[in-house]
Amino acid sequence: MPHRTHLAGTGFQGVRERFEGAGLRMDRQGLHGAVRSVPDLSRDPEQGGAATHEHAEADSLNPAFNLDPDRRHRIQEGTPNRMLSVLLPLSDPVLNDLSRKAAESAMAAVTSPVKAQDVGIAVGVVDRPSGTVRWGGFNEGNVHYPASTIKLFWLAFAERRIADGKLKRTPELDRALKDMVVDSVNDATAQVVDATTETTGGPELPARDLKRWMDRRQAANRWFASLGYTGVNVCQKTWNEGPYGRERQGYGPKYELRNAMSPLAGMRLLSEIMLDRIVSPSACAHMRGLLYRTRPDDEQVVGFSGSQIGRDCEIWSKAGWTSTVRCDLAWIKAPGGREVILSIFGENSAKDDAFLPRVAHELLVGLRIPVR
Repeated sequence: MPHRTHLAGTGFQGVRERFEGAGLRMDRQGLHGAVRSVPDLSRDPEQGGAATHEHAEADSLNPAFNLDPDRRHRIQEGTPNRMLSVLLPLSDPVLNDLSRKAAESAMAAVTSPVKAQDVGIAVGVVDRPSGTVRWGGFNEGNVHYPASTIKLFWLAFAERRIADGKLKRTPELDRALKDMVVDSVNDATAQVVDATTETTGGPELPARDLKRWMDRRQAANRWFASLGYTGVNVCQKTWNEGPYGRERQGYGPKYELRNAMSPLAGMRLLSEIMLDRIVSPSACAHMRGLLYRTRPDDEQVVGFSGSQIGRDCEIWSKAGWTSTVRCDLAWIKAPGGREVILSIFGENSAKDDAFLPRVAHELLVGLRIPVR
């Protein structure tokens, strides 16, 4: 197996300084703004041993993006939701409690110990007439490495660029979007990132050219920031083995500029797509078509939230995984019409294959959604 690169946790202050040095504001609710340049850090990443990985993404891109456990931020009950949009301004105490109990139950059920800071959950209940989502969570504002769930953000940004006339929809682009979402293909994602940001991979760049290249790569971050998104950094491709050349430069010396997402940010975007609230209704319809899962053997269903839903339920979802993270964004519709959203992130100690489905099962039961 190839040699993998890992980064030890550096604490909130150290991580924040690295992002702020790159022009990206970070607080304990996540990331804000757009990266303008790569910070100059002196030490190389620590080297770790080989590990297995799925085709979704390699461990070399998943160094621990861990804030100090004692400093991790949790959005408390009654705290205003700064992201607005379809999510109601305040978290729901009942859903907060459900999320906490689901996490605790799953942590107690799996064989290996799970640390609470390695788990992030956001859960929502949809009110169709008002077009809003009542929500709650457990560590829902903490940022995690999102693996392939970040592809949902690249999908939405591509639709925005197409709607603005800055990107032409072609059969080849549609093929890339489909493969990126339906089958989570990383080569397809690379094509989408290049097309939407007008950048390409290649040899290393001198500082001035790299700064210009990085600025173009921040196009998606600038758009999501303009919509009020927090807790997300979307500027990198996804990989099977890892980045090289300018792509590697773009991560920063310690991979500090890698993709990142909070469960709450992921839930917001999925909700906006499902409720026709981002880009346009026609763009949302196209995205929903790619997210719809019908096969029980779909690799983004097996081992994820979709494996727990009742036979007649419907699901639209995007999952992501490496050997150290498992993440899932899922919109589930019960036969009676009740709709809920699950956004579940588990990393490091919460990477157990049985952990995420157990969390999903507990949440679905509490939300009165039929389960298997």
